[in-house]
Amino acid sequence: MGRRLIRYPIYCLIGSLSFVSLTCVEDIFVPPIDLFVEQRLEPNPKTFTLGSGPNKLTIKTNQANVTEIENGIRIRGSLFAENNKYGDVMLTSGDFVLLKSTGTNSTTYTSPEHGALPLSSGKFIMHGETATEYVGFAGVGLVELPNYGIVKNLQILDVNIAPMGFILGSELEDWPVSPNRYYFYTNLESPIKAEVGNSSLSGIKRIAIDPYDPYFYVSCDFEGSILGPITNIGFAVSAQGIIPYNPSVTIYKVPNFKGNLYLTGTIDLLKFPASITGETVIGFYTGDQQGSENFFQGKESKFNLGFNGKVNLEHDLLDFLDVEIVLGKASLFLKVMETGDAELYFVGIVEQPAVTPSELMYQIFGIDWEFLDYLQPQRTETTLYGTVGTVPSNWELGFKQKSYLDILGKWKLDMGETAIELNSEFMYFKGESSVAGFNRVGVEGKVNKSGDFILTGYKKSGFDLSAGPLSLSFSMGMNLTVALQDAVFTFKGKIKLSGEACAEILGVDLCADFSLKAEASISTNGSFKICFKIGISDVGFDVCLSFSFDKAGKSIETMTVQEIPIEMVPLENRFQPKTGQNELQPIMN
Repeated sequence: MGRRLIRYPIYCLIGSLSFVSLTCVEDIFVPPIDLFVEQRLEPNPKTFTLGSGPNKLTIKTNQANVTEIENGIRIRGSLFAENNKYGDVMLTSGDFVLLKSTGTNSTTYTSPEHGALPLSSGKFIMHGETATEYVGFAGVGLVELPNYGIVKNLQILDVNIAPMGFILGSELEDWPVSPNRYYFYTNLESPIKAEVGNSSLSGIKRIAIDPYDPYFYVSCDFEGSILGPITNIGFAVSAQGIIPYNPSVTIYKVPNFKGNLYLTGTIDLLKFPASITGETVIGFYTGDQQGSENFFQGKESKFNLGFNGKVNLEHDLLDFLDVEIVLGKASLFLKVMETGDAELYFVGIVEQPAVTPSELMYQIFGIDWEFLDYLQPQRTETTLYGTVGTVPSNWELGFKQKSYLDILGKWKLDMGETAIELNSEFMYFKGESSVAGFNRVGVEGKVNKSGDFILTGYKKSGFDLSAGPLSLSFSMGMNLTVALQDAVFTFKGKIKLSGEACAEILGVDLCADFSLKAEASISTNGSFKICFKIGISDVGFDVCLSFSFDKAGKSIETMTVQEIPIEMVPLENRFQPKTGQNELQPIMN
């Protein structure tokens, strides 16, 4: 019993000594930093900046990661970048140096541990009690990609340690980056692969990251999405969806918008027999996380796609479009709904087939207008535009051709245009030519699905002539219109002549205006109308005679004669048809 009582104090003493010993060792021992394991950013980190103004990058790291070296500082651990929406986003973890001097024209830094590394030049300011300026950055780090926004489930499948640095956007040729911003950049010797949903980005070698968005751009192969496999492309992601799309051809209803994805390369357009080669922006609707997830899962999803570049429209894009057309400079907008239905809007300059105007119109529409071949010796520019939907009745097609006469290769004279626009309800067409480059002769019309139509031929001419104190100018316009509406044919003709004659007598300019306007119309229902107007200087008169029937079939005859000073009524506002009466309005811009 006594021995047991003696043992208890001994055991307690040994236990106490062991606890004190372990506690002391734990306080003294500091585990080494694993350079390539992501750290948590601690309060009051070390901060340095690169660039200035709105393009400034703010980079942070833990205080314990920074040590002094002979020509600057060494950073061993994780680097973070300041971001207004997502907080501090992690760029990489690794071993880096900031150098106070780099030598003349130096492009590399030789690290004792990692060998020759690319050197990033710039004005790096380390902030603290006093600001310290550094001029070079180099190092190696773990390859990472920002996984925020629509790519929050992005995972890199390969572990890769590579040289990294900062580069000005102007040095990244042909990349969709701002020339005045700095990007975190790496060029890999061994490509890596990443996945998001069922989609994969493989063969990644070049990476540029803009922490401001955060935004990243890589060169890779992309497959598994609803777009299908796409090889050898540039691929960019904007977490906040701020990649701008602006159509390069703006004469049709292709809209501007901002998107989340940017691709360069060749893409087949889903359910449409068409392919595009150029720059593509894809935007998902705000708050529609499911839409982007379905996209990367290869499922039906809701998104907008905008494109600038070259478009190949294959033979069966529309049932009646029996010709393959290449639009060399084109803009395209694809609107995809959750149901899988889609609408395709396109506009572009026809590159192929290179044929005469009448041949191209015959290939597309089956109409042989040989008179247009007078354009053959001139330079022409043909624009094709339209809308095609997965719903068969939703289509619209337009064709415009402008012609120019080159004079000695220095001047371009506009010689006129041809236009045809049609959809499932009606067709609008217009042709205009220039006679000797001065007068305009044209035809314009619209045909409805019901069979009603309106067709107008017109001529416009004029000149200015001056000799010494005398000057004379005039303009003349005339048109003839034939229309069928509700089984009634109407024929209408108009002519307008106006001008001015001036003479300088004893230093005083004396001018006289003159105008003549006449209008006549007759219909198969028996109604007619004849009007004319004459004006010279400040006086003139109008005469109008009309005969028509009211709803009860009773005839109505009217005749008006009015003598008025011309200056009281603008000439342009007189004898014009009321709004909506057979006025031709183009169906598209």
